[in-house]
Amino acid sequence: MDRIDKFLRKLDHDEALLVRDLLKRIYARAWQGLDLKKLKGYESIYRVRTRKIRIIFKVATRSPFEIKLLSISRKDDHTYHL
Repeated sequence: MDRIDKFLRKLDHDEALLVRDLLKRIYARAWQGLDLKKLKGYESIYRVRTRKIRIIFKVATRSPFEIKLLSISRKDDHTYHL
């Protein structure tokens, strides 16, 4: 079991629904209205935040323009250590 799966299993029901909705929007590229920010020092890595949860993902710069989920975690001192 990887860290993302483990984190998702520990969420309460409301947080799980929220994260599921955010992931659907990320993969559908419906980013309007999200608290989305490009991370400094990285070419194509972004984070979406909601409450204390951070979703970090990478967008491929060449076709096919895939989205790769890198991390989902609660905000702490190690959130952005990729």
